[in-house]
Amino acid sequence: MSIIYNLDVRCYEILEQLLYRDGYMTVQQIADERGISKRSVYYDIRKINEWLEAQNIEPLEIERKKGILIEKEAKGVIRTRLKEI
Repeated sequence: MSIIYNLDVRCYEILEQLLYRDGYMTVQQIADERGISKRSVYYDIRKINEWLEAQNIEPLEIERKKGILIEKEAKGVIRTRLKEI
């Protein structure tokens, strides 16, 4: 049985925010810009990673003291998949 993962609006917006950013973005920056708690950001990152894995794309990783960075190669693939939904 396969599970279909869908992104909610907030997860989609966070992913878009990361896609159009060069360099690292911290969880605190995302929380501040979205007006949500860090805990909510971590929860949304988990949902984004479930969606990415369902799309056969490497999940996001949070590097300690740096933040989240999406590699350029992955950005193109993610953008293509987002246009499909």
